[in-house]
Amino acid sequence: LTNDGFGPALGITVSGEDMAGWPRYDLRAMLGFSRADLNVRAAYSYRRTPVIFDVSGFRSVSPRGGLSVGGQELSWVEHAVGGVPGLLDELECPRPFVPHPGWLNHIERDADKNKSRPPASKEAKA
Repeated sequence: LTNDGFGPALGITVSGEDMAGWPRYDLRAMLGFSRADLNVRAAYSYRRTPVIFDVSGFRSVSPRGGLSVGGQELSWVEHAVGGVPGLLDELECPRPFVPHPGWLNHIERDADKNKSRPPASKEAKA
């Protein structure tokens, strides 16, 4: 539960991505109980390519005021709709490089070979 500017409202947010993290989405919707206005915000991005594609949009209804004309305070209801497409030129790797477990075993064996050994005692030489 939240407030949409007119009174109480119910909001829900849903977001997620696939297992690889390439596409991501976000959706928020809020329904006001006083006027039954629906405010919505949605965003989607696709991160599989070197240039990231992004798009988002919204629709909102909210009370506004503070405008003074001829000494009289005016208020109104603002209806706003908008969207933003975008391209991000960030080269990002969504997951860190993780070597194959077989490579790790090979590296550990090489490290064991190169460990410093204690110097041989004089008794062993005789």
